[in-house]
Amino acid sequence: MFGSNAVGWLKVILENRFGLAFDLDCQMGRSNVLVLTLPGHSGQITFDTLCPEFWSSNNDFPCAQWDPRDSNLQPPLGLPIPAPAMSTIDRKLCEFHDGSAVFHYDVLGLTYWCLNRLEEFEGSPRDLHGRYPAFASHAVRNGYLDRPIVDEWLMVLGQVIAHVWPGVPLRRSEFAIRISHDVDWPGLYNFQPVTVMAKSAINRSIVNRSLWPLIIAPVVWLFRNKTISKFDPANTFDWLMDVSDELGLTNAFYFVCGETNTNYDPGYSIDNPSLSDLIGRISGRGHEIGLHPSYETFRNPTAFNAEFSRLRQVCEREGVKQEAFGGRMHFLRWDQSITPRLWAESGLSYDSSLGYAEKAGFRCGTCHDFPVFDHQRQEMLSLIERPLIAMETTLFDSQYMAIDNRQDAFSHCGHLMNHCKRVGGNFNFLWHNSGFKSDKDKDLYSRIVHS
Repeated sequence: MFGSNAVGWLKVILENRFGLAFDLDCQMGRSNVLVLTLPGHSGQITFDTLCPEFWSSNNDFPCAQWDPRDSNLQPPLGLPIPAPAMSTIDRKLCEFHDGSAVFHYDVLGLTYWCLNRLEEFEGSPRDLHGRYPAFASHAVRNGYLDRPIVDEWLMVLGQVIAHVWPGVPLRRSEFAIRISHDVDWPGLYNFQPVTVMAKSAINRSIVNRSLWPLIIAPVVWLFRNKTISKFDPANTFDWLMDVSDELGLTNAFYFVCGETNTNYDPGYSIDNPSLSDLIGRISGRGHEIGLHPSYETFRNPTAFNAEFSRLRQVCEREGVKQEAFGGRMHFLRWDQSITPRLWAESGLSYDSSLGYAEKAGFRCGTCHDFPVFDHQRQEMLSLIERPLIAMETTLFDSQYMAIDNRQDAFSHCGHLMNHCKRVGGNFNFLWHNSGFKSDKDKDLYSRIVHS
């Protein structure tokens, strides 16, 4: 099942996670097994139950629960761990013999299947925007989307490694919160057609029970080509940076640099002097500039590359010095067979699109960064994935989770963040600069960031 390149990618995953250069051999014969060894040390870990399900786009298989305590190991979250592709577990999944161990579960196959999103390939369902929907996923259908199951299994594997090779130091990662902002609308009034500006003003007037938006919106709109007004409610850039500066955090701001669908792209020009100046100011304050590719680019390399080129031109003109660029797809549009290679071949260093629009959680089963592998071509790409865990539109929008109580939203984010902390991962959190409808939203944002 595992080709040499896939095995090589798994070795990179293990080295990144544990800081050790393992050997991993796939032994084919009467029974297919994976054997993990550590050069210079005796002992081995054998995975003797490889699951063919983890090598296909199928996700129609059962999911059991395994308590590591049954094998004298500790569950990272203090709970039994979901075990996809297992219907029942009637024996110890991990056994120790004479300085070695045998794992009767395909931990590395699960890692391959989850991180490479194999269930999202051919024949999988799509929503209105061509996205793989959360409801179709094995995680949602089996109730573990809120669990970083890959990280949980790898942490258990870390305990097994420590048992087989005692005294060998293992890398331990630290929790971090990473904040990003998709700049769909740099201004709600500045860059809008007059009818949209009026509608935005009316909506904010109703939400905030104030006439102020109706007064200020026309004034802001009249001077729209000169500056992003401090009175525009989407102009939260300095406030967002102020909050993070207090905590020593670096925010990432992802800008749309083209228009490929007039129904869904904002249509602003990154060359607008007020936006070029904004990019320079963000970078000058030590925060990150990134790309938010427009609606149709997720399958269009020509448009994708043109937009990244436009961003780099503006950054060069404004004196932005960044060693690398990353970003996130507009509307989280993603085709696992095409989009990762677009990112890699364009020269972008990381993507952070892999979260579900309609449900917060662990789409890839992890909150750790990982190198992207092209399953179809069987090669590792020069791209890192930073899986998205939660965004504000997912929490609040009526077509998604529709949480109307800010305390409930805070609790849900806290629940996911706590799981990230327990596995030493990253809580990758998106809040659009234009996503603050009232001061209550700003209070909630501050509480989450300070957690």
